[in-house]
Amino acid sequence: MPAPPLCHFAIFSFHAGILSYKYACLRPHRPTAHRAVLDALFDHLQPTLHGLFVAAFAQEDTFLLSLTTRMRERGGQRPEAFGIKPVFRLDGSWPADDGRDANDRLMRSLRHYDSVIQAMNSLPAHRSPWAKAELLAAICRDIDHTIKAFYASRATSASALDLNVTADDLRALLAFVLVSAPAACRNVATQLVVLGSFLTDASRAMGEEGFAVATLSSAVSHLCHLA
Repeated sequence: MPAPPLCHFAIFSFHAGILSYKYACLRPHRPTAHRAVLDALFDHLQPTLHGLFVAAFAQEDTFLLSLTTRMRERGGQRPEAFGIKPVFRLDGSWPADDGRDANDRLMRSLRHYDSVIQAMNSLPAHRSPWAKAELLAAICRDIDHTIKAFYASRATSASALDLNVTADDLRALLAFVLVSAPAACRNVATQLVVLGSFLTDASRAMGEEGFAVATLSSAVSHLCHLA
């Protein structure tokens, strides 16, 4: 089993503190120095830590990978299957269905959310949990921007209220984006555990990054209930 995550974090923070103490010029920039040291140390230790976590959560990872693969292969990837409101599907089904078949509507949704899906696909490539959390926060922002940009370029009657993405809406949208991003579906349970274990800084845990991580975790739970 992995060593206690807080122990790892304490070691990283200790090294960051030494750096700030030794180099007085860095003291006014302690948060930046702290982050740089944490990133460097985590980058060095990540293969070992990742291996420990993957071994511990292999069963959960296997289940989620199988689930998301089945959804992609059996037509369960369509936005409506995730409970996404028509206005957020960006597939021509709102404000009135344009009569396109289900596969065509799915392709339209995937096309409009493509940049968000590609960003989600890059999640495993970000080694430190802080970089992963920042990416997830950016993905949540980009989902909102994608929706607003879609309707801004069209003459629609959508009001500001119509385009307000609630936490429940974001959960469904993230579930759709995750399933549409095969690379991100590998070891997703492990990645969530790592994120939850190392995002101990209050400003992050309670801020935008913490919200994004919590929403992705909720999206994964949502997928499990859809199975």
